[in-house]
Amino acid sequence: MKKNILIVQSYNPNKGNSSVITATQYALKDEDVNIEITAAVPETARNQFHVNCYDWLVSYKKIVLQKSKPKKIIALLQEGLWVIYLFIWILFYKIGLRLYIPKRKKATINAYFNSDVVVFPGGHSFTSMNGFGRVFAHSMGLYFGKIIGKKTMVYAHTIGPFKGKLGPIIKWMSMYVLRRTDLITIREKNSMKYCDGCNVKLTAETVFSLPTDTTQAKNVTELNELREKGKTIVGLTIHHIYYKYFFSKETYMTKMVNIINTITDKYNCSVLLIPMESVTGNYNDIDMAKEMKAMLHSPDQFVILEKDYTPIISSAIIGSVDLFVGTKTHSIVYGLKSGVPTLSISYQQKANEFMDMFGVLNHAIDLKDLDEEKFESIFKEIINNLDSTRKLQEENYQIIRQKSMENKDLLMALLA
Repeated sequence: MKKNILIVQSYNPNKGNSSVITATQYALKDEDVNIEITAAVPETARNQFHVNCYDWLVSYKKIVLQKSKPKKIIALLQEGLWVIYLFIWILFYKIGLRLYIPKRKKATINAYFNSDVVVFPGGHSFTSMNGFGRVFAHSMGLYFGKIIGKKTMVYAHTIGPFKGKLGPIIKWMSMYVLRRTDLITIREKNSMKYCDGCNVKLTAETVFSLPTDTTQAKNVTELNELREKGKTIVGLTIHHIYYKYFFSKETYMTKMVNIINTITDKYNCSVLLIPMESVTGNYNDIDMAKEMKAMLHSPDQFVILEKDYTPIISSAIIGSVDLFVGTKTHSIVYGLKSGVPTLSISYQQKANEFMDMFGVLNHAIDLKDLDEEKFESIFKEIINNLDSTRKLQEENYQIIRQKSMENKDLLMALLA
């Protein structure tokens, strides 16, 4: 009889998070399991993952996407009332009584009850960098499975850091849930320092298990047009949010503009901006890239991909460039696993650990230390050694891919 796996809290507008789900489905393709998902945007997720998808247990989607302040307040009150009712519902459930569930949440609740295991997918959700509201939603999404008696697993995740005024509260909330989770697998060593009292195993990032198919990028017009120009193509991802932990927006944009100018003017390369967020109407990396383009010396050598490509195609695009400069975590994963010589602008330790796994830690620079001179030193070393760098990453990939597949083996053992 098939086992039912409910993957919860997928943030599918983010291509990295979506690729985690795709990689998890790929790892489980030969297992006798049925997968369902709770997603931030379930109507989109159904077309992405081709399984039943439901809304998050506690969702901030409507709050975030509302344009006007009054509508945001109304959405916040609506979800706040649901949270209060959910706690009341849980109290009654604990004494054997099941209260009425609102229609908009009924399918989600049923999915939890129909599952054999509730799985929180790979990513970076339990950290103060996401703010109290998001971590609360994630914590409830995972812990509700435990409350109703299901096995729970956190699948190839990063835990922490917990900083700032709300850091201690967010850490307490996260660890309360994680210590009660049946199994946690983490994707880099740095997370271990937060995992006291947890049943935790060190594995590797989920997406490393999914091979890159560069043929998926064959019809990307912008990539083909750049190929015809005959210049070295440098792929690039930026981060339109996390820079704020280190710089003002103006400082970050100036640093990135200077770096892009160095790549295009001094090294005569073309730069292809590869978005890692689906267009949701909010300010995103495409918007920031357009602002940067207006500041460049050679804007014609800076091409922005504006089409909303799937994570598989985005990965293939990164796998098709000559050299890749990544800031978004899963874009760095895409570059490393495809063998493309990769330079990481690391906003957190996790990216440095991924680079170290592939033997190219010397090709990483911390975002907080970013400047044109430091960047160029690394860029020059890579561009002068493209073949040897590619070979080194390819040699390490198969070892890391097997380590990534351990996540699936541990999940199936939990289901047994």
